Amino acid sequence: MAVAAPGTNGNSVYTAHERFSMDYTRRAPGSEWNYTAYTLNRFRYPEDPRLHLGGYVFAVRNLHGKRFLYLTDMYADQISIFRFNPETDGEVAIPSGLFLFKREHRGAWPPNRPAAPGEFIWRDRNGNGAFDLGEYERREGEGSSWGRFVDTRGDLWQAFDTAGIRQIPCEGLDRHGNPIYSYIAARTFPMPEPFNRLQRVVYQPETDTMYLAGFTSQHPYDEIWGVVGRVVCRYDRWSQGNRISRWQLTLPFRKGEPMKAMKAMHVEGDYLFAVDVREANVYVYRAS
Repeated sequence: MAVAAPGTNGNSVYTAHERFSMDYTRRAPGSEWNYTAYTLNRFRYPEDPRLHLGGYVFAVRNLHGKRFLYLTDMYADQISIFRFNPETDGEVAIPSGLFLFKREHRGAWPPNRPAAPGEFIWRDRNGNGAFDLGEYERREGEGSSWGRFVDTRGDLWQAFDTAGIRQIPCEGLDRHGNPIYSYIAARTFPMPEPFNRLQRVVYQPETDTMYLAGFTSQHPYDEIWGVVGRVVCRYDRWSQGNRISRWQLTLPFRKGEPMKAMKAMHVEGDYLFAVDVREANVYVYRAS
C-alpha cells in the first residue's frame, strides 16, 4: 500500500518503509516512480513497530506543521504512529505512538507494556523512540474494530461492530513532537440508523461530514472476513448531532462463487472509492 503525502499533489508517496517521488508526465508503465528514501533505521530504533508488528501505511497527515505516518495491519490489531525530525534523522520515520487494541498481544513485544490485559496507548514521552516504563496508558476491555480512520486533524475514529463509534481526539503535540492521545478525552456515539453492524468510518472535519459503512436489516451481515459491508450512508452536520443520512448507497455484493464484496473504502474530496475483494475493481461514486 502507498499513500500520497498531503500538500504534494501526489508527488511524494510513502509505503511502510520507503518514500517515492512521482513524475506522472512519464507515461510508460512503471517509469513514473523514483526510489527516494528508506525511512526505517533498525540500528537507532530497534523497537520500531515495523520490525515487530509489520503493517502498512494507511494515512499520512500534516499536524501543526509536522508530517506523520499512521500504519495498521490486516488484523486490526494496532495503529502505529511515526514522526519526522529532518535535522536529526533525515528521512527516517521515528516511532512516536502506538495503539494496541487486542486483549491478547502476540509475543513479548512491546517491552514494558502493562501486564494486565486490555488495550493501551503508548507515546514516546522522552523522545528516544523506545518503549520505556511510564509511557503507557491502559484501558480495560478491547478496542479492536475493522473501521479505523485518522482524519485531517489527527483524530482517531473507530466503528465497532455493534457498540457504535469512538473518537479519540488528537490533543496537539508534546515537546518532542508526538501527537497526544488519551482515553480520558475519548467520545462515543451510538450506532445511527439504518445500521445494525458497522464496518467502516470516514470523517471529514472540514465539512463536518461522516460516512459509515456496514450492514442493515434490509442488507444483513454475511460472514465474509473484514469487508466494508453492503451499505454506505452519508451524514451531514455530524458534530451538531444530525443522525439522518443524506443518502444511502447499496454496494455491489454477491455471495458464493464468484464472490463480490467490497474490501476497501475511502472518501477524498467529492468522491467515494470502493474496491472489491477478488478482482480489485475500483468503484467510484460522487459523494454529493
